[in-house]
Amino acid sequence: MGWWLMCLGMFVSVMNVHGETEPPEQLQQKKVKAVFVLNVAKFVRWPETAVQAHRDQLTLCYDQDDVLGSAYEIIRNHSVNGRPLVRKWIDSKEDLGACDMLLLSEAGLKRYRNAPLVSPDSPLLVVADLTAHKSTGEAYPGVHIALVRKGSKIGFDVNLSAVHRSHLKLSSRLLRLARIVGDED
Repeated sequence: MGWWLMCLGMFVSVMNVHGETEPPEQLQQKKVKAVFVLNVAKFVRWPETAVQAHRDQLTLCYDQDDVLGSAYEIIRNHSVNGRPLVRKWIDSKEDLGACDMLLLSEAGLKRYRNAPLVSPDSPLLVVADLTAHKSTGEAYPGVHIALVRKGSKIGFDVNLSAVHRSHLKLSSRLLRLARIVGDED
């Protein structure tokens, strides 16, 4: 669990790109989410074919809703397994081929609930921000990892079935900190 302590040292002062500051509590929550996303990525192993396709960088994509906002700045210059982390906005399903991770807001998840963005066997790690409500322990179709609220803290749920179908491998260290949801293979 020591690697989560590293999160504390990563917090810095961040201004909104437009010069406005976010409310401190909201910015702090986004910083925690940013560190979660970075640290989760460090404990995921993508299939070699996916790594070969994006060898120069690890691309974190988002659609209409930017979950991290200006808090992305605290993870901007970090890398995951030697691959620099970059953020990319996508505006269509066709853009997902350039992504290694997809970070969805709750609204984004609802938009795609009936028409999933990603094939179940795609090695795209789908992370959903569901921290607006208390965790239900429910597995969400197409979501590998859900950031959830547990009391006043943020934790995460892992849908192992979805992870296995995607040919992604999660470290046992990561799984020890997660709540496993959905059917296990």
